[in-house]
Amino acid sequence: MMRSRIFPLIMNYNDPVSSFIVACSNDYWLWYFRFGHLHFSSLRLLQQKQMVRGLPPIKEPVSTCECCILGKKHHEGFPKGFAWKAKKPLELLHT
Repeated sequence: MMRSRIFPLIMNYNDPVSSFIVACSNDYWLWYFRFGHLHFSSLRLLQQKQMVRGLPPIKEPVSTCECCILGKKHHEGFPKGFAWKAKKPLELLHT
């Protein structure tokens, strides 16, 4: 941790240019990624109200974003029977 209470991020990569390039088949996918996976109806609203310069006409894609599907995936629950139960207040704290 630095004096300003932040953690520095030091990344070691071989090709700095190619690690920040996004290749898209359509312009609306590029804008989808630029706005952090914003829903296409919201992108369409931004385009219709002309709130963003250079935003092309947005149409609903046929495919879905794999990252968004994986991000919304449900995780397995905690196994039952292994939990330790506290008998007094503040005996077990989760932080």
